[in-house]
Amino acid sequence: MTVYLLHGGEAAALNLASRLGVPHGRRLPEENVRLIIRFGTFAADPVLAGANTDPLVMNRAVPVLRAQKSRLAAQLLTISGLKCGGRLALGQGGKKKERKTKGLEPGESLAGAKQEWKPEKWAYEYAVPVFNLETLAVWERKMKPSGASVEEGREIGYREVPVDGTFHAGRAAKEAVRAIYALGLDYGLVRLAATASGETLVIAVEPAPEYGGRMGERLLDLWTEAVRKLAIELELEQESGDLSQDVLLGADPEFVLMTQEGKVVPASRYMERVGNVGSDAVILRGHKVILPLCELR
Repeated sequence: MTVYLLHGGEAAALNLASRLGVPHGRRLPEENVRLIIRFGTFAADPVLAGANTDPLVMNRAVPVLRAQKSRLAAQLLTISGLKCGGRLALGQGGKKKERKTKGLEPGESLAGAKQEWKPEKWAYEYAVPVFNLETLAVWERKMKPSGASVEEGREIGYREVPVDGTFHAGRAAKEAVRAIYALGLDYGLVRLAATASGETLVIAVEPAPEYGGRMGERLLDLWTEAVRKLAIELELEQESGDLSQDVLLGADPEFVLMTQEGKVVPASRYMERVGNVGSDAVILRGHKVILPLCELR
């Protein structure tokens, strides 16, 4: 046995197990398992003993619970250099709507009234599934009317777009992987928004996403393919008996060029957009794109 889905009986987990066609349950089997996919919040972390002493465990309980606490999740994302929106914005000191005193019961304090969330204004929303720190797809929906918040209920449906089809889609794909990594997760569905001023905000991280509608069916297919790919890699690794493979550490350092007077010189003046050494874009307010950054790829 290579793959086992450990869950707490959630409907989404049962749906995923059915699609994957792998053994699943609330407890680990006695036989050896190479990959344990832990799903949801109800299943405890696996107790590794007997044959199961060194499997790969994905989405342990602590990171999953951490991701579901909006304030803590937002703080960790902020430390990692990500910007948050929606309900996550409050973890960064975001603003709330002013609470109304009308309708309060006699003696009820304003502090005890129900708090309302102040929605940001954004132009696009993205849903990005990530598995094993790889982007599986990008879904996009344009807000209607332009700049309305999804929390106000004015939106049109998602459509799948190429991962690098547009600047915002590409950025959403990268930021989604960063968000999953920052929270200590191995997989999840990240929701992001692109504001009219060009910012990309993380608005939600779902470590145990539901699978509803056409997007849900496609998501199940992507998850299944990714799990099978990882399972094959683990089997090949086990058969080879060589677990000490070389590790490559990737990095894309960015920097700016400056004159002797301390003024920034656009990288695009000397470098092409693509290549091992190229220029990277920054979007200014009003969707103006400039290329001031040098990037070593």
